[in-house]
Formats: sequence, C-alpha cells, structure tokens
Amino acid sequence: MFDLHRFKKSFVYAYRGLTYLLVHEQNFRLHIIFAILALSLSLILSVNYYETLIILLLIFNVMMAEIVNTVIENILDIIHPDHHDQIRIIKDATAGIVLFAALIALVIGSIIFIPKILHFF
Repeated sequence: MFDLHRFKKSFVYAYRGLTYLLVHEQNFRLHIIFAILALSLSLILSVNYYETLIILLLIFNVMMAEIVNTVIENILDIIHPDHHDQIRIIKDATAGIVLFAALIALVIGSIIFIPKILHFF
C-alpha cells in the first residue's frame, strides 16, 4: 500500500542531503556555479533544444558523480578513519570519476559553445 507520509519524508531526507552538500561540500557548490554559468551561456548564445538537453545531462552527470563521491568518502571515513592505502586508492578513484565527468562536460561544452562564441568575431 502507498504510504503518503513515508513518501513525503523521503523528500525531506533528500532535501536535507542536498542542503548538506550545499553547506559542507565546496566542490558541489563549485559545480553549481559552473552549471549556472553554462545554462546562462546557453541562454545568451541561443543554444538549440538538443544542445540544451546535452548540457543539462552533462551537468546532472557531474553533480551525481560529486554526490556519489561524497557518499563514498563519508562511508569510508566512518569505516576506517585512520589513513590506509586501500582507502586512499578508493577515495582517489572516486574523485577521479568526478574529474573525468567534469572534463567530458568541458570538452562537450566547448564543442557546443566555442563555434557560437566565435560567430560573434
């Protein structure tokens, strides 16, 4: 049976999680700033519908990677708070996922934006 109260509480928990990220995670805030810049540039340069969808997908991909990275790092800090080489490797790898997603977003964003910017010159 559908429990409306539990359903509402799940949104409260999700909101609380996003609020935590905004307050405590500098990289998450940085990704939001770049997302706002990319969306603003999309409006200014009249990016078409499909390019806008690609940009949105890239933004959400980077944001989700950052969220997963934060979750994994926090879990690992609880499991093993002291320095451990295997833990460091896992943390580095998850940070690498975020970096990879951001670099792909940068490359594809450049492919979309640079020709439109050069059109003004």
